[in-house]
Order: sequence, then structure tokens, then C-alpha cells
Amino acid sequence: MGIQAVGVVLMSALLIIPVVSARMLTYRIIPLLVLSGVFGMLGALGGAYGSTLGENMPTGPWVIVVLFAITVVTFIIRWSRERSRQVSSEKQAP
Repeated sequence: MGIQAVGVVLMSALLIIPVVSARMLTYRIIPLLVLSGVFGMLGALGGAYGSTLGENMPTGPWVIVVLFAITVVTFIIRWSRERSRQVSSEKQAP
């Protein structure tokens, strides 16, 4: 029962995290679909590579770790964009 629950959580994360990461970068649907597909592919490839680094390392958790790293990077990119917009709008205000 516990192994099935972990599998459900991993599958849910695999479906949700790439879309959340892409949503931080764009609001349009086509770029969102492309970015989420690219992020999912990078997560799968990075997770497969990460699981080969040691013995008995499962691929699923590694995929989620790579996707989380992608999400952190996209969050930082979005934060810096918003910060630069905020600073530039403050400079233009009299």
C-alpha cells in the first residue's frame, strides 16, 4: 500500500512540476506547452543520469529532484525579472 502511494505522489509530481516551472516563465499557452515538455524531458534525462551515479539508486526520485532544481531556477529567473521591472518603473516615476 505504501509503495503505491509513493508511486502516485511521484506521478503527480511528474505531471505538475514541469507545468508550474513553465508557468513561471510565460502566460501564453503554446510556449507553456513547449517549455513544460522541455522541462519534463530534461527532468527525465537528468533523473536517469542521476540514478546511474550510484548502485541501487531509483530513477523516480532523481527525476523529481532534477525537476525541483529546474523549478528553483525558474523561480529565481521570474523573481529577478519582476525585481528589474519594479526597479525600472520606480526610476521612471517622478
